[in-house]
Amino acid sequence: NANTKKIQVSNSNASILNLGKGKIPPQAIDLERTVLGGLLIDNQALDEVITILSSKFFYKTEHQLIFQAIFKLFKNNEPIDLLTVSNQLHKDGNINQIGGDIYLIELSQMVSSAAHIEYHSRILQEFYLRRKLINFGVEIADKSYQEENDVFDLLDSFYSEIEQSSEFLFIKD
Repeated sequence: NANTKKIQVSNSNASILNLGKGKIPPQAIDLERTVLGGLLIDNQALDEVITILSSKFFYKTEHQLIFQAIFKLFKNNEPIDLLTVSNQLHKDGNINQIGGDIYLIELSQMVSSAAHIEYHSRILQEFYLRRKLINFGVEIADKSYQEENDVFDLLDSFYSEIEQSSEFLFIKD
């Protein structure tokens, strides 16, 4: 179909999404900013979400990199604040890719507390799962048009992906 566009998603789980009819993948950029801002201003906030949040849940690559820096600090039992996250991003060579220190400052200033961070993190998790399912659905649809693919193998693949959907939510960075 000439009206169907394929774009490359710019995140660590990059894959081709078929976005016919102008649809963009499910996302919540404002919630991503809120969660990251909460983590930057409240050193204890990560304790609330460490078991449910992963960098892959963030749609924006910049946000994935920031969370990876935060997670690395957490794993090393280091404090998490604006300065330590900035230093970690500098060490990793990612500070310019996320928009510099100014972007970290903006994130920290846009929230007044980390209230409801678990709730917001679960929403990010849900959006990630939607993107993952859409991606898989497009892949199955594309393969279904190819007659050389066995339909029963496609069904097995579909059921396997659904079964694994809860498992990949909890894989840590």
